[in-house]
Amino acid sequence: MRRLTCPPRAAAFVAAVIVFASVFMPGTASAAATVTPNVTPAVPNGPNGWYNSGAIDVSFTVDVPVGESETQPRSAGCAGTSIATDTADTTISCTVTTEAGPTTATTPSIKRDVTVPNLNPQISPGTLVRHGPGTATPNATDATSGVATQSCGAVDTSTAGAHSLQCQATDNAGNTITQMVPYTVQPNGPAASLAGTKGDGQVAYVTQQFPSSLVVTVTDAQGNPVPGETVTFRAPLSGPSADLSRLTDVTNANGVTSVRAFANNKVGGYVVTGRINGIGTARFDLRNAAAPYFSDGFSKGLRKWKRTGNISIARGAGRPAPSMLLRANAGKTFATHGLGRAYATACASASVRLNSLGGEALALIRFRGPGDSGISRVSVETDRELFVRNDRKGGVKLSGKRLPLGEWHEIELCTHVGAKGTISLYLDGAKILNWRQGVGDRGIAAIHLIENDVKTFSLNVDDVLVDRRPGAPV
Repeated sequence: MRRLTCPPRAAAFVAAVIVFASVFMPGTASAAATVTPNVTPAVPNGPNGWYNSGAIDVSFTVDVPVGESETQPRSAGCAGTSIATDTADTTISCTVTTEAGPTTATTPSIKRDVTVPNLNPQISPGTLVRHGPGTATPNATDATSGVATQSCGAVDTSTAGAHSLQCQATDNAGNTITQMVPYTVQPNGPAASLAGTKGDGQVAYVTQQFPSSLVVTVTDAQGNPVPGETVTFRAPLSGPSADLSRLTDVTNANGVTSVRAFANNKVGGYVVTGRINGIGTARFDLRNAAAPYFSDGFSKGLRKWKRTGNISIARGAGRPAPSMLLRANAGKTFATHGLGRAYATACASASVRLNSLGGEALALIRFRGPGDSGISRVSVETDRELFVRNDRKGGVKLSGKRLPLGEWHEIELCTHVGAKGTISLYLDGAKILNWRQGVGDRGIAAIHLIENDVKTFSLNVDDVLVDRRPGAPV
């Protein structure tokens, strides 16, 4: 038997038909891969499209059609990644290539900022002063998303000392920072002005002390008192003027300094100044008036008085000085001083302490009229009660107002003569008697005091102080 085989020409034809079919006959086309990006979390957790916490994971889903194969390695992004650093604009791409060609997928822009803004707060001015201005600036910065809002609280300068305020900032990704800022307010700034706050416009009799001290107050630009400033005081070198208790003084914690002024012996007006170089001058207009009575003669007269009788005078530390320490027995005497002319009103005071008291009343102060006629007096009775007498109308015994032995007390007698005159008595600064009775109209021309060889009392006539015991407060 014979095996039949196709002649060679027939085989060549079949091969040609196959080639023609593969080239010219329709068949199945190649399909491209599908690439899908996956972002986790899928939605930003902050405002304005920003992620503000955690990492962002990126991956790609690749679908290659059946029968197709990848002809090149996938791009690096296809392997997936995790974004854990701050970024303002990051995209990741994945490219897959098959016989049909490359397919590329890209994520949307990824914005991540998990870092809070930076605060660099500043308070100005550098030195804060009580009641002065002050502002706080946060000076916030943010390297990635940028600052959205920033602010600081108000600077409080109402009180001196340590304070604090709060500054805060928020970036566009929603990250917020808050910071407490300490600051200190000084009680005052440098001296800016000074003014005379007491003592201007006073009148004093020649050789007498002015009633009020000359007070200067130094303040800064905000009106705060400034301590530690030296004020220089000046009075005229000739003519009407005053002797000052000191020429310079330093302001205290309240920004205040003061001097006492004593009128010289020339009548007229003048100006005393308090000055700080480069700051200003405080002005005090003063006037010296002619006095109805000169204390110098009065004081000199007292120094000539002699101690007589059985009343002893003690001096020494620890006692109100100068004062009378009385140890009285019988045979007491008084010293008299004439006032030169008659006055309507006179007051005299003395600090006294009784160590013992004999069997007779002890008169302390007595006013007399012309011709040595009696007007009024205050005495200590044998039971140590105070006794006030109008020498024309009799007396008033002040029941219960006793002077204990061994204790200091201030006694002041004031008398106003006339048909409706008064006699007033003060004990330790408090009025204990206001006796309205006619005491004549002859005027007060002399004063009797318990005898003494030191000046131990104050005297004024017609409501004007004309003499004061040394050391007595103004």
